[in-house]
Amino acid sequence: MALEHEGRVVAGAMAMPALGETYWAARGLGAWMSAGGGAPVALRVSGISDWAESSLSFGEFRGVFAPERERAVLGLARTAAQARCYGDLAGAAMVLTGRAEAWVEAGVQVWDIAPLVVLAEEAGGRFTDLAGRATAASGNCLLSNGRVHEHVLGVLASGGAASGA
Repeated sequence: MALEHEGRVVAGAMAMPALGETYWAARGLGAWMSAGGGAPVALRVSGISDWAESSLSFGEFRGVFAPERERAVLGLARTAAQARCYGDLAGAAMVLTGRAEAWVEAGVQVWDIAPLVVLAEEAGGRFTDLAGRATAASGNCLLSNGRVHEHVLGVLASGGAASGA
């Protein structure tokens, strides 16, 4: 769920009920997570900046590996320390909690990813669509710790040439 005011996402929340986890953020108030009814914990992305040490998560598999970006995404996966597909929001949560450096999602609706705009930014990370625009409207996104963001966008834009794929 997200609240947009004057074209900007100012609050957002997501939940993974099966894990008992709830995530929320508001512009200027930080990003938080509560698990199992416990006390809220501040979210903070990782400090890793070397792609070779990074963990990459994927969202909707068919959307992420669409023909126009398959080579680039495979190149990113091969050159990262590890690549995993935990599922949509679980992959995003990995970045928000500092357990992964980037999450790529594609083929979804704006309401699926809009909360992540403010969650990422308030946790110290970055959120753009796969073309590098600061929007959730395209139905695709890159959520990262901010330090590896330009690398991932560059590989996606090059079609994989920059990754050696």
